[in-house]
Amino acid sequence: MEFTQGGRHSSKQFRIPNREKEKYFAIYQEGYKNDVERCFGILQARWPIIKVAACLFDEDVLWSIMMTCIIPHNMIVEDEYDYDEPEMFEPDPMNTALTRI
Repeated sequence: MEFTQGGRHSSKQFRIPNREKEKYFAIYQEGYKNDVERCFGILQARWPIIKVAACLFDEDVLWSIMMTCIIPHNMIVEDEYDYDEPEMFEPDPMNTALTRI
């Protein structure tokens, strides 16, 4: 299925995974997709230009806007980080490394 939204061309696949490996991949992909959407929601809440930027600007301008918002966001998060609190980790299901909470 293909469609146009806000002048952008997108496609979605509604394929049902049949094999066990495809089912696991679909589950993990959905989880990571939710993480990315949550991150964009945080950025949109802090900088409203991101909400309307996708419809109004070309790809190069969007990249500049995103970098201009992400860099200060990361600086703010790092400034607010409590270095005295012990770090907690949880296993990352897609990797053998641990993920910081």
